[in-house]
Amino acid sequence: MQVREMKPEEIGLCRELYAQSGSCAEAIQLGPDSPDGQWRKTLLLEKDGAVIGFCRFGPASDADLPRGAFQIECICVQPRWQGRGYGSYLLRRTLHQLGAYQGTELCAWACEDNHAARALYKKFDFVPDGTGRQAENGRIVRLLRRQSPQLTALTLCHEMLASRVRPGAYVVDATAGLGRDTAYLCRLVGPAGRVLALDIQPEAVEATNNLLQQKGMAGIGHAILADHSQLALYVAPHSVDAVVFNFGWLPGGDHAIYTTARTSIPALEAALTILKPGGVLAATIYHGGANGTAERDALLPWFAQLDPARYTVVQCGFANRQGKDPIFVLVQG
Repeated sequence: MQVREMKPEEIGLCRELYAQSGSCAEAIQLGPDSPDGQWRKTLLLEKDGAVIGFCRFGPASDADLPRGAFQIECICVQPRWQGRGYGSYLLRRTLHQLGAYQGTELCAWACEDNHAARALYKKFDFVPDGTGRQAENGRIVRLLRRQSPQLTALTLCHEMLASRVRPGAYVVDATAGLGRDTAYLCRLVGPAGRVLALDIQPEAVEATNNLLQQKGMAGIGHAILADHSQLALYVAPHSVDAVVFNFGWLPGGDHAIYTTARTSIPALEAALTILKPGGVLAATIYHGGANGTAERDALLPWFAQLDPARYTVVQCGFANRQGKDPIFVLVQG
């Protein structure tokens, strides 16, 4: 699965998808994206080579919104793929592109009776502000998203790593995924450092190495196809400054493929053997969905039993988010 920009010849396809969604027909006007990419841009969501959804956005035109705000005109997923997390994935990718997690103010428009779309926006902190307009087939309402940057397990992890990983360090990304953490670690260690990434999915390894190549970081980091439970076969004991894990599934990948305690605990044990004295292990545990809570319920006791004379373990959760957000754990040797 991938998210990419719409091509001009795909406007008709998006119109067809939008009609299938049952939304107000006049909610948006689907036309070509602007050449400069600034006004009305459309991201397509592909699965197995077929477009199953899109998200259309651009700078907000409402006079009461601050300069630099953006608006999401529409997010749409084929009915047969709804309710499976694809809309959340597409919206999250859009929010990242718009800088929402760095504080950019956003609004979104949705049909008043489109409860699925409004529930999706609510999940990402959009709330109705009472503004609306009448369309041919229904009323369109505006939702606003708070502009303060959201503290997440990802930001906690990155802030902790930034405070401890220095230029020239050697770091292991034990779950490469799409390569974003690998690229972040490459920035932290700089040209004098080294980052090794591992993943058991060939598409994850390919995506990571492609991303590093695009960002000019191929000389700093690279990904290999390997099971992280066998981490010690690839890295010498007491040789790395940090090891990073994301337990769960590959974002946008097959949710039937996910980490389990059977391999995750051996991987954590191996990670401790390759850490230098004073090194850190950072783990983010994504739970729920296809993988349920079994891995979480096995990993947290494992962290808790680590010898306090040798390790300091910090566990961070979100008390007011209904237990659905990832859990971040930091271990310092």
